[in-house]
Amino acid sequence: MLERFTIAVVFAVLVGAGSGCGSSAPSNVPREAPPKTGLEELGLVIRAASDQKQKPPAKLADLDKYEPIAQAGVTGVAQNKIVYLWGAGYKPGGTGIVAYETAAETNGGWVLLEDGSVKEMSASEFASAPKAGKK
Repeated sequence: MLERFTIAVVFAVLVGAGSGCGSSAPSNVPREAPPKTGLEELGLVIRAASDQKQKPPAKLADLDKYEPIAQAGVTGVAQNKIVYLWGAGYKPGGTGIVAYETAAETNGGWVLLEDGSVKEMSASEFASAPKAGKK
């Protein structure tokens, strides 16, 4: 019951965040979500897994159940646009990198940290930042 409630709340937040006014693109034309959005969604996934006392995703198939509420995140990982460190999970106050856009290693980019925050890093910041380990 709690799992359904958590997923419903996360879904409502995502739908509400994506329903901004003034969009000129037709609603039937799929747009690729920016890496930051995918990483934010993955942050919600690892937080939901932690809240439900479940292990973090260890393989792509583990993300399948979250695809309806984290489509940009799951698609980004599946298409190798986002690198997720399998088994890395939510850790309050954690600063280790959990996931990142593929270009972050060489050009800098967006990263997801253990505490669920998403921030932009230069390539040198990325290289020196701690990476999250399996929980």
